Amino acid sequence: MSKVFPLLLTLIFALPASAQIYEWRDTDGKVNYSDRPPPGVEGKLIRRGALPAPAPVTQPSKSLAEQELEFRERRAEAAEKKEKKTQEKQEAAQRAERCEQAREHLKILKTADRVLMKTEDGPTKQLRPSQRKAETEKAQKVIAEDCK
Repeated sequence: MSKVFPLLLTLIFALPASAQIYEWRDTDGKVNYSDRPPPGVEGKLIRRGALPAPAPVTQPSKSLAEQELEFRERRAEAAEKKEKKTQEKQEAAQRAERCEQAREHLKILKTADRVLMKTEDGPTKQLRPSQRKAETEKAQKVIAEDCK
């Protein structure tokens, strides 16, 4: 009797381990395991010892040529971004320079009694009031566009 009792005790504790296990999918398509599926969900009965091993997650290997192509594409994109950033910095510097020149020009147009400007032919002439007004408007337009 003393040898039978431990055997009976082991069998009693082993009964829950042999309970039924169900495999079922939720609304997101994920596989779940439980002792019973939720109401309204059809589950597949499996045994405890027969749980499927999780499938290894593998990505299809790419050939060296494909890897090289992807690397070159990433490198080209990075170079384009760098060039674009450099160009944007240059344009910002040019706008700042035009802004400063327009402000100086406007300051001269507003404060000076006489304003002399070079003509396209080369000689310097004094601006008439209408020309002075046009130059003032041009300077204000440049300031509005470039001095942001």
